[in-house]
Amino acid sequence: MLRRLLGLLLLLCPVVTLACDQALCLDLDERTHQMTLVAQNRSAAPMTVKIQAVFSGLKAAPELPLVAELAPRESRALVVFTKLTSWKLRYWSQWSRGSASARQDTQILYRLPWQKGRFKVIQGWGGRFSHDEPHSFYAVDFAMPQGTPVVAARAGRVAMVRMDSTQGCGDKRCIEEANYVVIEHDDGTLGEYFHLMPHSARVKVDDQVQVGQVLALSGNTGFSTEPHLHFVVKTANKDARPQSLPFKFETAQGPVFGPVPGHWYSAAGDDNQALGQQP
Repeated sequence: MLRRLLGLLLLLCPVVTLACDQALCLDLDERTHQMTLVAQNRSAAPMTVKIQAVFSGLKAAPELPLVAELAPRESRALVVFTKLTSWKLRYWSQWSRGSASARQDTQILYRLPWQKGRFKVIQGWGGRFSHDEPHSFYAVDFAMPQGTPVVAARAGRVAMVRMDSTQGCGDKRCIEEANYVVIEHDDGTLGEYFHLMPHSARVKVDDQVQVGQVLALSGNTGFSTEPHLHFVVKTANKDARPQSLPFKFETAQGPVFGPVPGHWYSAAGDDNQALGQQP
């Protein structure tokens, strides 16, 4: 009786293989005639996933490779493999936070991400030190003393917060050690604020924030040669890779499209209107 029950359970219960990283889990749910690949976005940020596979003895629906978007915390079946005969399967994925279908509102003017004072651009768009790849090309680095309040450049929902790192160095081995806040805007793009001071967040995931609201304090964590704020607007591209986007700042000197390295900028409404090489 016990053997029959065990056999029946083995026949009826699916075999599930689970692979997870920090934000994405892929479950392969195997049943008698088919297998279903289920993706789970474990983060509170939107995600774009690309699934690729090599297989035989199976039919995939939809066809692969496949690019799909997952909403925050969404779990969804992406691919069904129907068994035709004896089969083999190897699959892999890549993903990026952000939505490939997001279309940036190019009319938006972004506030400079601090309250008062002037700060110098130490690396702008296309900077050779670390802004030379698609995910960072349109990023801006502002030299900024540690502990400076960092504010939202645009309204949105807090999608990600990390504040537990105390590490920072001028070597790429520290690249994963940055503290950050990520804001999802209403057009689906993401505003990212990096190198923040440990345990300085003034917001939490899923908070709605307004322009000018304090998010955290500036710091020197991650891949950083000096205290500064790294700001970038991003999405995911159709290959599920991160893609930075150009944007325009509203400043005391007027709208600025592509802040110039070596120049100092102050927020609109600040009493100090000067722009130049010296503070």
